[in-house]
Amino acid sequence: MGKLHTREPYHGSDKIHTANGAGMHISHIGQASLLTRHANRSLQLRNVLRVPSVTRNLLSVPKLTRDNNVLCEFHPFDLFIKDRGTRDILLSGRLCQGLYRLEHPGVARVFSGVRVSPSQWHARLGHPATPIVRHILRRHELPSLSSNKDVAVCDACQQGKSHQLPFSESSREVKHPLELVFSDVWGPAQTSVSGHNYYISFVDAYSRFTWLYLIKRKSDVFDIFVQFQKHVERLLKHKIVHVQSDWGASIATSTPSFSRLG
Repeated sequence: MGKLHTREPYHGSDKIHTANGAGMHISHIGQASLLTRHANRSLQLRNVLRVPSVTRNLLSVPKLTRDNNVLCEFHPFDLFIKDRGTRDILLSGRLCQGLYRLEHPGVARVFSGVRVSPSQWHARLGHPATPIVRHILRRHELPSLSSNKDVAVCDACQQGKSHQLPFSESSREVKHPLELVFSDVWGPAQTSVSGHNYYISFVDAYSRFTWLYLIKRKSDVFDIFVQFQKHVERLLKHKIVHVQSDWGASIATSTPSFSRLG
């Protein structure tokens, strides 16, 4: 992030003093620069002191602002270094262990100087609840037209979180097994170990008993139905009277009648 241009041994008697008054030896003095977000702009650091006993690079805010005609904005968790004339952000940083750490200008961050409505922030943030939007706007000091107002009714949220309308009541009464069988084909899905991509289900409306068959191709539905029909009619000693499906696959036989769901 920073580039040291010159460094010369320091022979003076000055020291860097800590809060308890202890002095730290200065070994070298030089000039350096800091890269910014603007390719044609760098921040010049004059009289940079190298202190071997210091474990972190510290920056003097008064010297930085005077030497480069910039200003520093300190927020509860963020630091912004801006050009004094244009107010463009040159560098930014985050609070870390009590110190503001400057970020490398190559790290992408999102900044917005345009105030938008809470509803737009709601959409940008992935449609969270109104209290979450308020918290994020307040916590990160994001520009908003009126962050204290409720988010307007979101059409996408209403549709995505709405429940299915109830089905109308049916007056039909099923009196014996296989009088009505519901069928549905599901798939395609990821191929199973045995090579199946679909399954077909049969639900007896009288007993609610369900049969499930795995199939490799949708064109296998008819053969599976014939197999199912022979099995259940022999097992339950009743004939299949009606089969109801969504027509997801073709089932045709001369014995039962067929109807479409919905």
